[in-house]
Formats: sequence, C-alpha cells, structure tokens
Amino acid sequence: MSIYKAELKRLLKPFLVWTLTMLAINILFMSLYPSILNSGYGDLIKAKIDMLPDYLRKVFGVDMSMDFTDLLQYYGYTAQMLQIGACVFAAILGASALAKEESEGTIELLYAQPVTRTKIVSTKLFSTLSILIAFNVIITASSLIFLEALKSPGYEYLTQVLSFTYPMLLVQLAFWALGLGISSALSKQSIATPAATGLFFVTYILGTFSQLTPDTGWMKYLSPYHYAVPSSILQEGGKADALLMVLLAVYVFIGVGTAYSYYLRKNMKI
Repeated sequence: MSIYKAELKRLLKPFLVWTLTMLAINILFMSLYPSILNSGYGDLIKAKIDMLPDYLRKVFGVDMSMDFTDLLQYYGYTAQMLQIGACVFAAILGASALAKEESEGTIELLYAQPVTRTKIVSTKLFSTLSILIAFNVIITASSLIFLEALKSPGYEYLTQVLSFTYPMLLVQLAFWALGLGISSALSKQSIATPAATGLFFVTYILGTFSQLTPDTGWMKYLSPYHYAVPSSILQEGGKADALLMVLLAVYVFIGVGTAYSYYLRKNMKI
C-alpha cells in the first residue's frame, strides 16, 4: 500500500467524526431558521442584540444591522460557527501529519522503503490536504442544499455564499499549514491535538481583543480566523480584503516551508 493511501486510511476515522459533527451542527442551526422566520423570534433576537454592549457584540460576531430573518445573513452567522470547528480540524490535520512517525515507531518502516524525507512530507501534505478539501466540499454542499430548500422564490444567494466560501477555505489552509509546520518539530503524537487546538484559540482570542479598542487593532493580523468572517464579507458587498488574503497565502507559505526545511534536517528518534 502506498504511503498516500495508508495516510488516507489513517485519516478516515477523524474525517468521518469531524464531518458528521459539523453536519449535525449545520442541520441544527439551519433547521431553526423557519421558526425564527415565522414566529417573530427574529425581531426578539435583534432586540436582544441591540441591548448588548458594543464589545459583546464584537465578541460574539454579531452586528446591530444583522437581520436573522434574512436567510443569507442567518447562514452567514451559522457559517461563522462552522468555521471555528473547521479551523480547529484543519490545524489538527496539519499538526498530526508528521508527529506520529516517531511516537509510533513507523519512521523505521518508512526508512526501510525507497522514499526520501521530501517525499514523506509531500505525501503527508497531499493526504491531509485531500481530507480537508473533501471535508469542505461536503459541508458546503450540505449548506447549499439547506439554502435551496429554505429560500423563498427568486431569492439569490449563491454568488454571496461563494464570495466568503473561498476566503474561509484559505483561512483553514493557513491553520493547516501552520499546524504542519508545528508537526515537523513534534516527536509525540499526543502533543499534536493540544498544540493545534491551542494555536487556534490563542489566535482567535487575540483577534477578538483586536476589535475591542483601537489600541489593540493590530492584533487582528495575528488571527487568521478574523481575516474572513462571513458576516463582515457580506457587509462589504461580498468582497474579502485583498491584503488579508495575501497575508493568508503568506501564512500557508511559511507553514509549508517550515515543515519541509525543518523535517529535512531533523534528528529522528529511532
């Protein structure tokens, strides 16, 4: 069995667990929309949001102008919740890619085969990337099915949804790449998940703080999650900030570059 197929087999269980969990969350949120639309809860939610202090609205990622009775705006908020889970999953995929070989002793098996370290990193990269893309395809497809089922006649949503779907994937790729870079320095698989989870939530908290005062605004650049928040992109007319997209690409380059450069000269524990 090739290394690529072996990796896909190894990743199948976490892929199914994360995908089914995110699908369940998506189903839960989207199934609530008809009740919000038809029972007057939308006005109640808006009134509650208006009562919140400005800093709390920023913490929860809501705005006074948000209308939860509008399908697209409601899905934009739902997508923010899904994105949190997706970014954690992406970081874990990257952080667990290279760490397991030493802790599980499989590096000896790999060394017994005619493969280079470059090929090992490349195979891990493409296998985890394949899983992440498949995860996004399934979640996005489920969302489009819900949107099509819940929309009113003539309601347009596809262009706006795609306008923040691609930036969201780029955010996930940034966390995946940073996790991959971290993975190259780890020698124990047990550390990978805490390291990846910590990476996301530390940067997420920094991004949240960046919205509280003008003096902390610079912290936003330390939080890839806040580069492409669906509700913010919708408010900007469906356009993601070009500079932030370039910075996300830089994060990907740094993470992947670190993984290759460090792993190729790493002293393995055999």
